[in-house]
Amino acid sequence: ADSLVFITNAKGLTSVRDFILEALNRFILEINREPSSENPLSEFRDFLKLLCIQVIGGPKNIWEIFIGNPLLAKMENLISENFREVVSCFTNALEDCIGEISSLNSSDFGNYEVNLANFLWNLNENSEQKPKNLISQVLGCTPNIFKLCQILDNLLQSSQDETKKFVTSNQTKKLTFSLPDYSNEISHLLQSKCSLALSNILALIGDKIANLSDQFYQLQLASEPVQPTLNTLVFLGRLGVNIRENCKILESILDQRGSEEWERNKTKLLESTRPAYTPWIHDVANRTSEFLSSSLGEFTENSHLSLFSSEWPDVVIKEEREDGKKHETTTCLPNKPSPILYQTIFIVCQEIHRIVLSDQSILSQLSNTIVSRYIEIYKKYIERSKSGANAKSIPQNLALQLLFDVNW
Repeated sequence: ADSLVFITNAKGLTSVRDFILEALNRFILEINREPSSENPLSEFRDFLKLLCIQVIGGPKNIWEIFIGNPLLAKMENLISENFREVVSCFTNALEDCIGEISSLNSSDFGNYEVNLANFLWNLNENSEQKPKNLISQVLGCTPNIFKLCQILDNLLQSSQDETKKFVTSNQTKKLTFSLPDYSNEISHLLQSKCSLALSNILALIGDKIANLSDQFYQLQLASEPVQPTLNTLVFLGRLGVNIRENCKILESILDQRGSEEWERNKTKLLESTRPAYTPWIHDVANRTSEFLSSSLGEFTENSHLSLFSSEWPDVVIKEEREDGKKHETTTCLPNKPSPILYQTIFIVCQEIHRIVLSDQSILSQLSNTIVSRYIEIYKKYIERSKSGANAKSIPQNLALQLLFDVNW
């Protein structure tokens, strides 16, 4: 009766409902009285085709109308509801984790980060493929990363189990025929709804990153502490990478044979969370630029440069004059950056080391940012030396060292 009501609503066959019901009753009575086939499912399908021709003058897949469409419609509703629950539960867990990280003492958090980074880099010290697969080993790069990945995978597993339970319960009902195999349709439904849920999660993370980034710049303008905000942003940046590497149930749902859905979503996971590192890059560039700017004058104006340049190696320059005679000149040239620039770059490396960053795209962005900042500092230093009341010519050794630093 439910199937007939469905047909009435979906196909508008109100006038023939009684006829179909009577024909079905006759068919069932005949099958029960005199079984004419060892395969009642095939015979039932043939009957439905014949019935359809008699009613509407042409063949229609009434099997799908009776059984398939209602089952798949219920299945879609179930899967959609399950994945809405996944997004809702993950959102609550994410809010809790952000609250915990924001409340952590910055120095304690920094010590935790450094200790964890040392462990991870040492773990890969003898690896020929370092840092390949490094991030996949970082189960808890920041407090709660692994916890969130587990929550997401458990929610997805629960959704899969609910779907299998629904299918099994329909297949085990006392029917005189077997249900068709809808495994491909169900797999496609799971994949599409899972992809939609992941898009919603990434949109949520993207909103968090945008809001925290605005908060970072406002705090910086007000000269207030920014480290808790940066900690949370780095956490969100890592989250995308760790979901990609450690959520195996997510991968199994999206990585169907012949499908590019998983590859597309892996790219989305990285691209959606990369903006979280932009404030971190800005902060590193600011702090190291200030250090370089303040230290450069001290290095060049005191005796440090004289001591440093005394270690320069001798270089023999050979040249041929216009009269054809060869002439050799011995001079000293710098062969390494100044200690101040070394110290500055070392601070940058410490930050990269601390957050275990191996994304080449973010590293390139950091590199381009600090190079332009540092060169601007050298230009301003030279301009200050050549102008003003204390203007003076730049000594040769200093000019050579500054030139080497900039080229390096």
